[in-house]
Order: sequence, then structure tokens, then C-alpha cells
Amino acid sequence: FKCLMRMRRGVTLHDLLAAHFAETLADFFALADVAALASSARDFRHAPRLLLLTGGGTELIACHRRRLKPSRKRTTIPEALFISCLSARLRAISARHCEDFADATFRMLPSRCPSITSLDLGHCQKLKSTTVQALVVSYPALTTLNLDFCGLVTNASLKAVARLCPSLRSLSINQAHHNAHLLTSSPSTANQRRRRATFSDASVTAIARSCPLLASFSADCSKDISPDGIATLATNCPKLKTLSLRCSNGVSDESIDAIAESCPSLVSFDVDSTNITSIESLARGCPSLTNVNVANCIDITDVSITAVAEHCPSLTSLNVSYCKNINDTLIIAVATNCVKLQRFKAVGAHITDASITAIAEHCPSLRTLDLMFCESLTDTSIIAIATRCVKLAELDTTGCIELTDAAIRKIADCCPLLKTLKIAFCDSISYTAIEEILDSNDGLNLVHSAPDENGEIPTVDLPESESDSDSDISRGGANEYD
Repeated sequence: FKCLMRMRRGVTLHDLLAAHFAETLADFFALADVAALASSARDFRHAPRLLLLTGGGTELIACHRRRLKPSRKRTTIPEALFISCLSARLRAISARHCEDFADATFRMLPSRCPSITSLDLGHCQKLKSTTVQALVVSYPALTTLNLDFCGLVTNASLKAVARLCPSLRSLSINQAHHNAHLLTSSPSTANQRRRRATFSDASVTAIARSCPLLASFSADCSKDISPDGIATLATNCPKLKTLSLRCSNGVSDESIDAIAESCPSLVSFDVDSTNITSIESLARGCPSLTNVNVANCIDITDVSITAVAEHCPSLTSLNVSYCKNINDTLIIAVATNCVKLQRFKAVGAHITDASITAIAEHCPSLRTLDLMFCESLTDTSIIAIATRCVKLAELDTTGCIELTDAAIRKIADCCPLLKTLKIAFCDSISYTAIEEILDSNDGLNLVHSAPDENGEIPTVDLPESESDSDSDISRGGANEYD
């Protein structure tokens, strides 16, 4: 199994680790190592399910492969096997995506596992609100709770959490994909819409006033939480470090001012698809920001991005996709001042080679670059990225119509860590160059639309929406969606 850890993507996991075997292995693996293995396993087409007992037998992780197509049936972990792993030694349980588990299974947790402090029940569609209330009664020391997509959970559950779990540090109550209206209708999606939970200001206020240690809060697509509710949360939880409010009605320029004033330690801020126009006060009040996502905030001002560049030197991730005011001057300022940048997304931005060349010159640690439909870019900037950003792992230039074979050949030659290259609808890139790159780069995920020697064009699946989702099994994946 040490070889498995080293090989990572070079292995295939077909079955579950049985409970008795996993417990034996638990003493040999650190949680981070096992979580890394589990996270890698979800990338394998032949690793649909995994049950891990680790951390000296104190951590139980039920891991599913992400469903790649709506028509593909999800494989599930046997409920009996999950139950057999429950023991008094456990301190953390992740049952994320265990949609078929009966409510009764979760009701037995307190009797089997009396010392739980971390609980991830995201996507457990059969979990009832009364069960959540019973769980928090039994787990007053709970510090981490994830109730994403739990459609039967109500405000009463959150009020119980607030009343009984004063040590809570992380809460996630995401409700739907932040662009759910764009998703193709399917039985699964329809079921989620039918079972959409609603959380109001009253429950968020209760959490805010009773859980002052809260450091992470995620409430994507919470339509019933108002700006006043978010302002109350910020005022009462000054230790907030991570805040995600994608597609939420609770985000306004006024609530952002409250966050800026009360939460100086904030490091991650995600307001994708909201109606805000300015984050200038946030940039000034939260200089420790490392992650800022304002994608689809169409009217975000240029002054906001300038403020981020000037006041957030530790920035490592920035997403300004579909923001109409983005221009070369702003991106050059970000590149010049935020030299630790590792992840940059500017889908549909009206920028030129000057912006990307500046990033190449000042941000050598860049790992992810998404420039979909930035139609003014040419080979010059992409070659600059290839030459200077040798740690690049993901590049998306879909729809960058000016790019030619020279650019992608340079990327393939100079970036040994490259895992994903998307060049669909780049009409000047030939199939010959694509074949050469695939032949010389084993394991590279290359998405293209160039016709082959028979004139056939491959099917290209464009992303359903712009997202910053980073799967992270160890933290419950607050931003992970089907």
C-alpha cells in the first residue's frame, strides 16, 4: 500500500477496503495520506467506491466516484459495511453522497460512536431534520458539520445546532448548483429540486449568536438568507476565514462592508453569480485574502479588482470570469502585486497578450489557467506562460481562435506537470500537432475539436457553468457538485 501511495494515478482500485483490513492499515497511514489517496481514487474510472478507516481508527470516510454523466448509475457503498465500521473510537465520519442510506442508519450513530466531533452528511437525501436534531443533542462538542443538499433538513435543525454546539467552527449548508437552472433535467436533479431545504435569517442569526468560534461558513444558493442575516453573521463571528455565498440573495454591497469591518482574518471569499458591484472595502479590510471568486458578478467595478491587487499580496487564486469591466490594466496590476498567484480564471474576459504575459513574468507558481473564449490572445502569451510557468498543471484555452500549433507544442514541451489541456474550437490547431502531443505525453487529458484524418470531429462537452470547485475529501468538499 505504500507503493499505492507513491503510484497514485498509476493504480486502479476496484473494491472496498474491508473494515477489519482497513483498521489494521490505519496505524500506518496519516489522515492526509489516506485522504490524498481517496481524492485520487475519485479520478479513476475503475474506482467507483472506497471505504476508509484511518487516523488510528478515528476517521471513517465513505468515498464515491463523482458521476460523470447523468445516465450513469451511481455505485454505492453497502450500508451494512458502513454500519460494521462504526465504533466508539471514531471522532470523524464522512458519509457524503451516501444517498441511499436510510435515516435509521444515522440515528444509530450516537449509540455506536459517542465521541464524534466532525460530521459530513452532504447529499444524504433521506436524512431527516429530526435526526439532525437528535445527533446534535448527542454531539455537543461538534466542531464541523456539513448538511449540503440535505433536502429534508429544516430551520429547526440549524437552531438546534446553534443551541447545542457552541464550539462549532465549520458549517456548510449549500443547497444547489449555483447555476442549477442551466442543468439538464434528470430524475436526480428533479429530485433535488423537490427536496430543496430552506434556511432563513432566523437560523443563521441563531448560529451567529451562539457559535462565535465559527471560522468557515458556506451557504451557496440560499435564497432565503438576506443581507441582514449575513451582516449579523459577520458581526458575531469575527474569526471567519472562509465564506462561500455563491448565487445567494444574502450578498449585497452593504453586507460585504459588514464582512470587511468585522472579519479581518478572512482568507477565502466566494460570491460567484451574485449581484454585487464592489469588494473594495473587503480588499482593504481583509488583507490576508488568498482566494477571491467574483465570477459572473457582471457589474463588479474595476476599482474593486485594483483594490485586491493593491491590498492582498498573498492572493493565490482569482476568478474574474464573465466580469465585463475586466481589462489589461487590472490584470497587469494583479500580476505585478500578487506574485504568489497559482490559479487564475478569466473566462470570456476582454484581455490581450499583455495581461497573460504579465502573469507569466511575475507569477512563476501558476498551476491553473482558464482563458476560455478570450479571443484576442495569441501564441505570444501562451508561449510566455509555457516558458516561465513550468509548474502549470491545467490550461483551458477553449475558443481562443488565434492560437496555433506552436503554442500548444511549447506548452507540452515545457510544462512536465501538465495534466489537462483544453483547446476545443481553436480552429488553427491541427490534428497532427494534437497527435504528436498525445504520443509524447502519456496520461495527458487533452480536449480538442480538431477533425481527424477521416474528417470526423470529436464530441466536446463544455462545462455546464463556470465553477471553482476543488474536490477535497478531507474538508467535505463544500464546493463540490454533481
